[in-house]
Amino acid sequence: MLQNTKISLVDSTEKLKSLEKILINFRTDDHFHKLCNSASLVAESIQLDPDFLPEPRRRRRNQFDYQRGEETLLSSKDSFRINFFLAILDRTIQAIRERFEQLKNYTDIFFFLHNVPTLNDMPEEQLLQKCKILESKLTNLSDEECPRDIIASDLCREIRLINGFITKEQTPIEVLSFIHRNSLTSEFSNLSIALRILLTIPVAVATGERSFSKLKLIKNYLRTTMSQERLNNLALISIENTVSQTLNLSEIVAEFAAAKARKITFL
Repeated sequence: MLQNTKISLVDSTEKLKSLEKILINFRTDDHFHKLCNSASLVAESIQLDPDFLPEPRRRRRNQFDYQRGEETLLSSKDSFRINFFLAILDRTIQAIRERFEQLKNYTDIFFFLHNVPTLNDMPEEQLLQKCKILESKLTNLSDEECPRDIIASDLCREIRLINGFITKEQTPIEVLSFIHRNSLTSEFSNLSIALRILLTIPVAVATGERSFSKLKLIKNYLRTTMSQERLNNLALISIENTVSQTLNLSEIVAEFAAAKARKITFL
């Protein structure tokens, strides 16, 4: 789901929260016993011993060990659960929290723009406060002369105004398309900038993975040397193959031949 090209910032954050909850639920004893029972069935189906290794033998204490505390030896099953199963789960949960912490921060800032048609029901002070937070995050505080990308008061006014032209089912990309399709960029300049930033925040690495997979098909042993510009153009054509198939190659070749013609016309 996270590799889907159409997934939004809010949806990806919700999926990550669900994944984190699932991994936390895996830490319960009931789930561990269920996994052990499933593993035992698989082991029996391939004719392997489903039992854990025998418990370690208790070391006999001699007369000089009176100062030591009582040793607690875990069974093989408990040792596997604590030292391996829970350890991997804890590392995975911690890695998810650290890796997607920035994504959660972006969601907290841009979340209100995910449902622009419903913002008309939000109180004026609350909406203005969210717009001010977004304005501060998009403003370079170290450079006082740098112009602001958006103005909070104007963004709040534009959100109130555009709700009279859109329906409650429209997504952010549909709202942005409505603004550009009707040439309303100057009237909703702040909202247009905010939506463009929201829609261009990288959510997943699926686009990068597809680009590298295309490069494997383009730059093979038959094309070992080529310029960077040609490589970029070939990759773009390969990625956008649905658009390239609609082009008229005859007209493109004729236009290219006319532009590169080296014949000299003598009078």
